[in-house]
Amino acid sequence: RRMDSMLRGEAGSSADVFGKIKTMISEMITTMQENLQAETTKKAYCDAEMGKAKDKKSSKESDLETVSTRIDAAVSKSASLKKQVATIKSELADLAETQANMTKLRQEEKDLFEKKEPETEKGMEGVKSALRTLRDFYKSSGVAVTSGERK
Repeated sequence: RRMDSMLRGEAGSSADVFGKIKTMISEMITTMQENLQAETTKKAYCDAEMGKAKDKKSSKESDLETVSTRIDAAVSKSASLKKQVATIKSELADLAETQANMTKLRQEEKDLFEKKEPETEKGMEGVKSALRTLRDFYKSSGVAVTSGERK
Protein backbone atom coordinates (compact mmCIF):
# COMPACT_ATOMS: atom_id res chain seq x y z
CA ARG A 1 0.00 0.00 0.00
CA ARG A 2 2.72 2.31 0.88
CA MET A 3 4.30 1.81 -2.47
CA ASP A 4 0.95 2.15 -4.26
CA SER A 5 0.24 5.45 -2.57
CA MET A 6 3.68 6.72 -3.42
CA LEU A 7 3.37 5.65 -7.00
CA ARG A 8 -0.05 7.29 -7.36
CA GLY A 9 0.83 10.43 -5.48
CA GLU A 10 3.87 11.06 -7.55
CA ALA A 11 2.99 9.58 -10.87
CA GLY A 12 4.47 12.56 -12.63
CA SER A 13 8.07 11.83 -12.09
CA SER A 14 9.14 8.21 -12.60
CA ALA A 15 12.73 8.88 -11.54
CA ASP A 16 11.54 10.11 -8.17
CA VAL A 17 9.45 6.99 -7.62
CA PHE A 18 12.43 4.70 -8.08
CA GLY A 19 14.53 6.97 -5.90
CA LYS A 20 12.00 6.63 -3.08
CA ILE A 21 11.92 2.86 -3.58
CA LYS A 22 15.68 2.76 -3.42
CA THR A 23 15.58 4.89 -0.25
CA MET A 24 12.98 2.56 1.30
CA ILE A 25 15.03 -0.50 0.42
CA SER A 26 18.18 1.13 1.83
CA GLU A 27 16.29 1.95 5.05
CA MET A 28 15.02 -1.60 5.29
CA ILE A 29 18.52 -2.98 4.74
CA THR A 30 19.89 -0.60 7.39
CA THR A 31 17.13 -1.62 9.82
CA MET A 32 17.81 -5.30 9.14
CA GLN A 33 21.53 -4.79 9.64
CA GLU A 34 20.86 -2.97 12.94
CA ASN A 35 18.55 -5.79 14.02
CA LEU A 36 21.16 -8.35 12.98
CA GLN A 37 23.84 -6.44 14.91
CA ALA A 38 21.57 -6.30 17.98
CA GLU A 39 20.82 -10.03 17.72
CA THR A 40 24.54 -10.79 17.33
CA THR A 41 25.31 -8.70 20.43
CA LYS A 42 22.53 -10.46 22.39
CA LYS A 43 23.80 -13.87 21.25
CA ALA A 44 27.37 -13.02 22.24
CA TYR A 45 26.12 -11.83 25.65
CA CYS A 46 24.00 -14.98 26.11
CA ASP A 47 26.90 -17.22 25.04
CA ALA A 48 29.23 -15.46 27.48
CA GLU A 49 26.68 -15.76 30.30
CA MET A 50 26.04 -19.43 29.48
CA GLY A 51 29.80 -20.09 29.60
CA LYS A 52 30.02 -18.37 32.98
CA ALA A 53 26.99 -20.31 34.23
CA LYS A 54 28.49 -23.63 33.06
CA ASP A 55 31.78 -22.82 34.78
CA LYS A 56 29.96 -21.82 37.95
CA LYS A 57 27.84 -24.98 37.81
CA SER A 58 30.97 -27.11 37.36
CA SER A 59 32.63 -25.36 40.29
CA LYS A 60 29.55 -25.84 42.50
CA GLU A 61 29.33 -29.53 41.53
CA SER A 62 32.98 -29.95 42.47
CA ASP A 63 32.35 -28.19 45.79
CA LEU A 64 29.30 -30.40 46.35
CA GLU A 65 31.36 -33.53 45.70
CA THR A 66 34.03 -32.34 48.16
CA VAL A 67 31.43 -31.59 50.82
CA SER A 68 29.71 -34.94 50.21
CA THR A 69 33.04 -36.72 50.68
CA ARG A 70 33.64 -34.83 53.92
CA ILE A 71 30.14 -35.68 55.15
CA ASP A 72 30.65 -39.37 54.34
CA ALA A 73 33.96 -39.34 56.23
CA ALA A 74 32.34 -37.60 59.20
CA VAL A 75 29.46 -40.09 59.24
CA SER A 76 31.93 -42.98 59.17
CA LYS A 77 33.99 -41.45 61.98
CA SER A 78 30.83 -40.78 63.97
CA ALA A 79 29.75 -44.42 63.65
CA SER A 80 33.21 -45.56 64.75
CA LEU A 81 33.17 -43.22 67.76
CA LYS A 82 29.65 -44.35 68.71
CA LYS A 83 30.87 -47.95 68.65
CA GLN A 84 33.83 -47.01 70.87
CA VAL A 85 31.51 -45.19 73.28
CA ALA A 86 29.26 -48.25 73.50
CA THR A 87 32.29 -50.47 74.20
CA ILE A 88 33.61 -48.11 76.87
CA LYS A 89 30.18 -47.87 78.51
CA SER A 90 30.02 -51.66 78.64
CA GLU A 91 33.50 -51.84 80.16
CA LEU A 92 32.60 -49.16 82.72
CA ALA A 93 29.49 -51.11 83.68
CA ASP A 94 31.62 -54.24 84.14
CA LEU A 95 34.11 -52.29 86.27
CA ALA A 96 31.32 -50.84 88.40
CA GLU A 97 29.90 -54.33 88.94
CA THR A 98 33.33 -55.70 89.84
CA GLN A 99 33.95 -52.81 92.24
CA ALA A 100 30.57 -53.40 93.90
CA ASN A 101 31.37 -57.12 94.32
CA MET A 102 34.81 -56.37 95.77
CA THR A 103 33.36 -53.81 98.18
CA LYS A 104 30.78 -56.36 99.29
CA LEU A 105 33.53 -58.99 99.84
CA ARG A 106 35.66 -56.52 101.83
CA GLN A 107 32.68 -55.62 103.98
CA GLU A 108 31.91 -59.30 104.60
CA GLU A 109 35.55 -59.94 105.58
CA LYS A 110 35.54 -56.89 107.84
CA ASP A 111 32.33 -58.04 109.53
CA LEU A 112 33.81 -61.52 109.97
CA PHE A 113 37.04 -60.03 111.42
CA GLU A 114 35.10 -57.80 113.81
CA LYS A 115 33.04 -60.81 114.89
CA LYS A 116 36.09 -63.05 115.38
CA GLU A 117 38.48 -60.39 116.78
CA PRO A 118 37.37 -60.63 120.44
CA GLU A 119 37.64 -64.41 120.28
CA THR A 120 41.08 -64.13 118.67
CA GLU A 121 42.23 -61.62 121.31
CA LYS A 122 40.94 -63.93 124.02
CA GLY A 123 42.79 -66.86 122.43
CA MET A 124 46.01 -64.81 122.22
CA GLU A 125 45.71 -63.86 125.87
CA GLY A 126 45.24 -67.56 126.67
CA VAL A 127 48.37 -68.52 124.70
CA LYS A 128 50.39 -65.74 126.40
CA SER A 129 49.16 -66.88 129.79
CA ALA A 130 50.03 -70.49 128.98
CA LEU A 131 53.53 -69.45 127.92
CA ARG A 132 54.04 -67.48 131.15
CA THR A 133 52.86 -70.41 133.14
CA LEU A 134 55.19 -72.78 131.33
CA ARG A 135 58.15 -70.39 131.77
CA ASP A 136 57.42 -70.00 135.41
CA PHE A 137 57.08 -73.77 135.82
CA TYR A 138 60.36 -74.48 134.06
CA LYS A 139 62.14 -71.69 135.96
CA SER A 140 61.01 -73.08 139.25
CA SER A 141 62.10 -76.59 138.24
CA GLY A 142 65.54 -75.25 137.41
CA VAL A 143 65.52 -76.07 133.74
CA ALA A 144 66.57 -73.21 131.52
CA VAL A 145 64.40 -72.75 128.41
CA THR A 146 65.33 -70.49 125.50
CA SER A 147 63.64 -70.31 122.17
CA GLY A 148 61.39 -73.13 123.13
CA GLU A 149 64.27 -75.68 123.55
CA ARG A 150 65.76 -77.14 126.67
CA LYS A 151 69.43 -76.80 127.55
